[in-house]
Amino acid sequence: MGTLTSVDRYLASLPGGLEAYRECTHKGVPLGVWLRRSPIAGLAELVPSKVGDLLRAPGDLPPWVPEVHANVIYLAMREARFADDAAFLAHASECNRAVLDTPANRVLFWAASPRAILRGAEVRWRSLHLGTKIDVRFPSAVSADVELTFPPNLMPEIVLRGNAVAAAVALENAGARDVEIDLRAVDATRGAFFCRWR
Repeated sequence: MGTLTSVDRYLASLPGGLEAYRECTHKGVPLGVWLRRSPIAGLAELVPSKVGDLLRAPGDLPPWVPEVHANVIYLAMREARFADDAAFLAHASECNRAVLDTPANRVLFWAASPRAILRGAEVRWRSLHLGTKIDVRFPSAVSADVELTFPPNLMPEIVLRGNAVAAAVALENAGARDVEIDLRAVDATRGAFFCRWR
């Protein structure tokens, strides 16, 4: 296994490293969509072997993958394959458009308005992630405060930013224009976002 600073730092921050928070999982199908659209050649040799196994069979992932393993993949991809965060997040936008076009997600997000997407965020989030929690409040008809809570150090900032990109794609698909989602606060157990749209 090679060494990636971001992955080493992330795993060192978790109780139990790669085995931390096994109750927190990421749905396999959308991760597989991501992997099939991403520059992952050679990445399996740079990560722990259990994660490498996922990268070697992106079309045959289990129904649920440990969230820590998925985060290692995202961190490794960002560090090894993209010049900067902006390039990675642009790729995240493309991948998330493909994820939302899968049959299950077309049903989940069908005919929803932007506000309805966010009103149902908890159910939609649980269909893709278990062991973490999302809460949404509406300060106005075209804005929302969103808080994602999770066990200590589970979600790296770049992964939180990737989730914001995914939310923006979902809102745009629901007809929102000029979508902006700002990550306003990050600490060990939460990410706080402010969303606005027209």
